[in-house]
Amino acid sequence: MPQIPEFWDEDESQLWQSISADRVDDRYHPMEQDQFALDLFSAGWLEDGHSSADREAIRDRFFDYAIEEGYFYDESDFDWADWRDYMGY
Repeated sequence: MPQIPEFWDEDESQLWQSISADRVDDRYHPMEQDQFALDLFSAGWLEDGHSSADREAIRDRFFDYAIEEGYFYDESDFDWADWRDYMGY
């Protein structure tokens, strides 16, 4: 299992589970166990201290990585509904 950031609580953990649920890479490794994907997700969406330009670059890298590995076909595979719910939109 990947190392979950210390600042994450149950909401963040559930969001990651929803984002990564049932996603496997081209070698059938689960996304939920991919430390690099989790680190990019955390930095791009959940961590404070990044400029909006840096956050956008990290999110782009997350999508590029997820697509390259085979977790996502494209950005629309990201669970945007769960992200909006988490943010309270």
